[in-house]
Amino acid sequence: MAGSKNSDFKFMMVNSLYTFAGQVSIGLIGIISAIAIARVYGPSGNGIFAMAMLLPSLLAMLLNLGMSASNVYLISSGSSHVREAILGNIILSIASSITGLVVGFLAIEFYADALFPGIPRKILWFALSIFPVILVNGFFTSIFHGLQRFAIFNKILLFEPLIFLLGILAIAPLQDGDLSILIGLKLISSAITLVLIILRCVRLWREADSIPTHPLEFIRKAANYGFKANLGPITQFLNYKIDIFILNFFTNVSVTGVYVVAVTLVEKLFLISGAISTILFPKLSQLSSDDFSKMELTAFVSRMVLLLTIIGALGLAVFAYFIIKYLFGSEFLGSLYPLIILIPGVVVISLAKIWANDIAARGKPEINMYISMITLIFNTLGNIIIIPRLGMSGAALTTTLSYLVSSGLTFKYYNNLTGNSMGSVFIPRWSDFERLIKILKK
Repeated sequence: MAGSKNSDFKFMMVNSLYTFAGQVSIGLIGIISAIAIARVYGPSGNGIFAMAMLLPSLLAMLLNLGMSASNVYLISSGSSHVREAILGNIILSIASSITGLVVGFLAIEFYADALFPGIPRKILWFALSIFPVILVNGFFTSIFHGLQRFAIFNKILLFEPLIFLLGILAIAPLQDGDLSILIGLKLISSAITLVLIILRCVRLWREADSIPTHPLEFIRKAANYGFKANLGPITQFLNYKIDIFILNFFTNVSVTGVYVVAVTLVEKLFLISGAISTILFPKLSQLSSDDFSKMELTAFVSRMVLLLTIIGALGLAVFAYFIIKYLFGSEFLGSLYPLIILIPGVVVISLAKIWANDIAARGKPEINMYISMITLIFNTLGNIIIIPRLGMSGAALTTTLSYLVSSGLTFKYYNNLTGNSMGSVFIPRWSDFERLIKILKK
């Protein structure tokens, strides 16, 4: 039993470190891309690009149908065969892509001025074309996540932002402020990534056992799990982006462009919990019948995530002024106070991500959905009330308060399910460090 536990922890640590390295690379690439965009296009262009990309991102999240979570859960738990998953994802990705393009067309044609004030329609039309590529990429990347092939998974995640950055750096000296070119680069980088994913899936199909496949049965099981799982990520995504949307509605794209810098920087603190959650969810799904192992594993991970995220948060707070002024430019210094206000919220929500993964792996993703819905209502109403009075700082304050609400509710349900106390998930132990050293030495 002890050997099995150590094996689980070693698996977690090795793959988490590998995934963390990959996500840190993605984060650094994202920051460099954000700096380049901010320098070339200024606050106004930065705001327009951020708002335009909300359209395909939101459609992809709405029409994901919970397939990303379903793929991970069904494949890692052994409930579905990989060939069934591939065929099922093909069918659903086609249906979802057509639906999303129709919805996007109607939104731009009839509601663009209300939903996206200050954003040129041609930019929105161009951004809509990215939606199906983003959607399909998400569907099939999660298959490798479910198989726990983290080397391939991390390479796929790294590929798109790297191609996008190289494109930005190539065209930056030639730029005249045309955002269509920037969105075109996003489309090209996503399409190239899709080709890579398709090639990997073809190889995966050939490697898999040749057994009778039942894609409709997979779709039925995925829909049953995904429906409960998808509303949570949708509302979570809205919680992360609603402040930007409402801020743009009450102010203008230049103010939004400045605020987006704060969000871009502070969200990099999610790299720690994100990397570990990527490993944790399929691992916990494998341990579906071993509640004690789940409790111990999640508590250990929570303690480590809190410690590392606090260290990262303190570093960001100390160097934020210099990062913004000397990398993004003095015209973006208005993002400093919102960034500082956002930091506490991001620290606590990072922990909530770990607990939410544990809850979902117990087959109860609907709990995360309910919590996200409550938080979204709080967040939306708060932003509508506070942003007209406090602007960017109001958006940041409301977001942090909503993160605190979400984290408190998530811990309450996690505690009810597991019995793990607050001290067991918050306070690091000396044995944690001894375990880490022992595992890493093997």
